[in-house]
Formats: sequence, structure tokens, C-alpha cells
Amino acid sequence: MDKILTANAEKYDQELQPYLPGTLSHYRASLKFSYDRAETIFSQSCAFCHGQNADGRGPEAKRLTIPAEDLTAIRTTRQYLYRIITAGVAGTAMAYFTIYDRYQLDDLMDYLNRKYQVLGPPEEVAAVISPQAWAQAQHTYEQTCSVCHGLDGRGSQLSQGLKPAPPDLTAYSLLPHRAFKVISEGYPGTMMPAFGELPQEVRWGLVRAVGLLRTETIN
Repeated sequence: MDKILTANAEKYDQELQPYLPGTLSHYRASLKFSYDRAETIFSQSCAFCHGQNADGRGPEAKRLTIPAEDLTAIRTTRQYLYRIITAGVAGTAMAYFTIYDRYQLDDLMDYLNRKYQVLGPPEEVAAVISPQAWAQAQHTYEQTCSVCHGLDGRGSQLSQGLKPAPPDLTAYSLLPHRAFKVISEGYPGTMMPAFGELPQEVRWGLVRAVGLLRTETIN
């Protein structure tokens, strides 16, 4: 009986030999597809909306009422970004991703920071802004923008009922060119209106004013 079993095992092994290289290759590929890798997490959980290049142009982005943000243009803190990822953004397609543990999400945030410097302070506005335009921009923020964003940038009482609520500008900012676009054109699907009627210099002043509200550090 042992001889028969051994012979059958050898025959079976010979029959399997042609398939082993392909099977091993498939197994090795599956090992590379690991959710312990930040690139995989981003590709499988983020890129379909935010795009493989994190520019907000993923294949599902065109279906969204509120566009996915261009992640390459944000500057925020680790704590604030972690809160967005784990809690989502109410009123948008940004879901919460509590399926990942803190170590995986830290790796994801580090990955985004290495590629796009998302964990950093706001950049200075390069545009020339006259004292008159700067004064008008400050007045516009105090009288108009603060209704939702609050004087300190942390949001007003009114904004608590908005979905999505405006971001906390003390911890979240945009690159100047992106902030200028949002101020000029608004943010589709949200309560953020367009202020394109304001002089260009004043809009750049608003970009500077919003950037100055950023007080929280990157850690």
C-alpha cells in the first residue's frame, strides 16, 4: 500500500510541475498586494476619487456632486488629516476609513507627505497686494467670510449646521493658486460661493488673510 501511495504522489507531483511556476508567480504577486503598504491603501481606497496622482481626478470624481479635493494642493496637520480620514466629511462622498489601524494610516499620511508635502505650513502669497487691497480683503473677510468661517477661522455657529462644514482654517489650508481658484469660483456643491467679482488683487489679499489664520503646527 505504501508503495502505491508513494507512486501516486510522485505521479501527482509530475502532473503539477507545469503549473507550479505560474502558481508561485501568482502567490508572490499576492504578497506584494498588501494593505500594510501605503501605496496599496491609497490605490485601493483613495485613488478612485482623488486620482492616482492625488489631483482630484479619479475615475469616480465626475460622478460626485462635491468634487474630490486635489490632495497635492492641501497643507494641513497630521491630527487634522487623521480626523478627516477616520471620521469622513459629512455631506460629501468622503467616507470614514476605520478599517485601517493607526499604523497603517500613519504610513498613508507619511506617503502623501513624501509625495505631495500635505503635512506642512501654508505657502506665502507671491502676488503683489497694495495696502488698499489688503485693507479691503481684511474687511471682506471680517464682514462676509467670517459668517461661515468665523473670525478666527475655526467656523461660526452658523457653520455647525452646514454639510459639509467649512474646514478649520487654523489647521487646514490650500496652496495659494488653489485657494485663489476656490475664492474666485466657489466650491461646487457646498455653501462656498464665488467671489470673482472682487478685484483680483483683493482676492489675492483674501488668500493671504486665510493663510494667516493657520496657527496649528504640522505634528
